Amino acid sequence: MDTATFYATTSAVSFTLLGFWWVVVQFRHEEMTQDRGRRRLAFVVSLHFILPGLMSLGALLTGDDLFIWRLTFGTAGVAGIVVLSALSLAVTAMRRRRARRLLAARVGARLSGIVGPPGPGSSAPPAPPAPG
Repeated sequence: MDTATFYATTSAVSFTLLGFWWVVVQFRHEEMTQDRGRRRLAFVVSLHFILPGLMSLGALLTGDDLFIWRLTFGTAGVAGIVVLSALSLAVTAMRRRRARRLLAARVGARLSGIVGPPGPGSSAPPAPPAPG
């Protein structure tokens, strides 16, 4: 297989799948954009189609110039690493906040069970005698 054919096919398939993905996001716009996590997911999926498409298109446009080819692939690789690392850190931070909120809710529920008023029919301590 010729490399030009490979890059042409890869770029065409990548951009076609990107278009399909954008149609899915458009049809489910309310659901896909209601919170930050889903918006990030939509962006990451788009990135998985955009980067290979741009890299293949760059390889087609550079021709025989290896320096520009390497620059194109290197830039796309670094961009993918940076974006996915930043999103991974954001997702990790979101999970930690959720875990802290869940832990606080569980501890609060346990403490309210310990400190809360006794229910009917329980062995509550007797009330102190009335003065006088």
